[in-house]
Amino acid sequence: MKTAILKILISVQLCFVFFHAEAQDIWRRPLTISLFTVATQLPGGKMVPLHPGIELGTEFRYNKAEKNQWLQTVKVGVYYHQYSQTGLQLYSELNYRRKVWQKIRGDVKIGAGYLHAIPDLQTFILKDGVYVKKNSFGRAQFMVSLSLGAGYQVFQSADSPVLFITYQSFLQMPFIKSYVPVLPNTALHLGISIPLFEVNKTK
Repeated sequence: MKTAILKILISVQLCFVFFHAEAQDIWRRPLTISLFTVATQLPGGKMVPLHPGIELGTEFRYNKAEKNQWLQTVKVGVYYHQYSQTGLQLYSELNYRRKVWQKIRGDVKIGAGYLHAIPDLQTFILKDGVYVKKNSFGRAQFMVSLSLGAGYQVFQSADSPVLFITYQSFLQMPFIKSYVPVLPNTALHLGISIPLFEVNKTK
């Protein structure tokens, strides 16, 4: 229990620091929304059957360069993996973004945060010689992730919405300490980034 509380406090503290970072943006800070499917596998496997999820987030810029940008993301998400678990995510990523050609950009992200896993299968415990159903509110986990993505700016304006696709690989740990301490997952995101939050454009 103490470990779970510590993980939550660390994740919240990290997000608090990122939200109050001094990095300034020259555009409006976006709201990012993505729908995704997740699979329990290493990168490169099939993404079917679909296990749906949704994610919301925003990002903070560390520099004002047009071609090469450094950003910090803060994201919250939830997904349902049938016969495995429901996952609640709170994490942040360091994002390197490069303008590839006109309206097209590429992203490389590395991140870490908190994942709360709620088992999808019923569990039972032996009590007084009888198996009884065990109520589970899930368990605290830690996640690290690596993502590759591409975005397309809808309009020429700097405040244009951006359509994006992201391929994410994340490790969930400790999953089952006795024989599966680390669980690999992959997720395919399709989403939109909408400029929404006004920021101070001066230092």
